[in-house]
Amino acid sequence: MENNADPLEEVEAAPAHFTADQKALYYNVAELTLNNGLLTRMDYFTLCRYVECTFGAQDCQREINEKGYVLDNDKKNPACEMLMKYYTILEHIEDRFGFNPKARQSIKSTPKAKEKPGDNLFK
Repeated sequence: MENNADPLEEVEAAPAHFTADQKALYYNVAELTLNNGLLTRMDYFTLCRYVECTFGAQDCQREINEKGYVLDNDKKNPACEMLMKYYTILEHIEDRFGFNPKARQSIKSTPKAKEKPGDNLFK
């Protein structure tokens, strides 16, 4: 029986509904975590959530840039609150995957060994 907590050997395909930009971020982050021995099958949905929240935060920031923090009716732009929610979710995911110095100190990982030319010559 396969252990879903074992590090993956290769990155799983990005969700089909992701845009090209979302897929690019997904594969970039997946490769970084995979190469450090941190990516497991159980992390797939967390990684997808990371991508979705990153793009959601960008959308919120764009709206704030266009309309401002306060709308014409003198009410706070709802995108401000949503942006903070995205940032909170992203911070938790970033801690899990070691995307900041403090989180990296507590993560025990085994980076993949880099192959040298000729390593697979006689296999």
